[in-house]
Amino acid sequence: MSTFQSTTYKPLIGITSTLVSIRPGTAGSYVADGYFEGLARYGAIPVVIPLMSDEEVVKELIERVDGVLFSGGEDIGPHLYGEMPHPKLGEVMPKRDRLEMAAIRHALSLGKPVLGICRGVQVLNVAMGGTLVQDLPSQEPGSGQHMQKAPRPEPTHYVDIQPNTQLHEIFQKERVFTNSFHHQAVKSVAPGFTASAFAQDGVIEAIESRDYRFAVGVQWHPENMWLEDADMAKLCEAFIKAARQK
Repeated sequence: MSTFQSTTYKPLIGITSTLVSIRPGTAGSYVADGYFEGLARYGAIPVVIPLMSDEEVVKELIERVDGVLFSGGEDIGPHLYGEMPHPKLGEVMPKRDRLEMAAIRHALSLGKPVLGICRGVQVLNVAMGGTLVQDLPSQEPGSGQHMQKAPRPEPTHYVDIQPNTQLHEIFQKERVFTNSFHHQAVKSVAPGFTASAFAQDGVIEAIESRDYRFAVGVQWHPENMWLEDADMAKLCEAFIKAARQK
């Protein structure tokens, strides 16, 4: 695995959160530990972006961080890309949708590096004008198992990286072995973005911007793997490197 250790400036990375209730009548912001443990391991200082009502405060926070990681979570409301809810649509969180749509556009307008993971790649795509498959098993019956039964850190399917892409430059290979925990996926890629990786069944597994310095989204969960997997560590390191560059 990678032994990267930062000896220079440690960039401040904001991580989006969801709401979780641990007792009746209360709820708080939640981020899984894989996100912040990996960022800290490879040379960044992670900070949680709370899921709050005041979008202006969140925008100010984004202005102060060096990069933003959009984390996994709930389905995205299909009205945001002009569709009716499919019967198999999962839980949605309109408050999170509104906040993250505004946050991602603001981050990109400021030239901040952005990394989207699972829901994060989907919100990146929708925020910039793309659409989603609402439910792979029913809408794409030829697709494979994308909600794996194996433990989260275990890879279960291959992803083919497209040549001449930023993702290929990061991984330095044409194929990586990933985990998978999603039933939605990118359908039409947002203008200005490119599909840079595909599963063997043709499902889009990553997108990246052709215009912004670092705006990359992946459909798998590298944060569950990057403390032990050398390939996934490269993605974390590349994001941190982009955040370090002013």
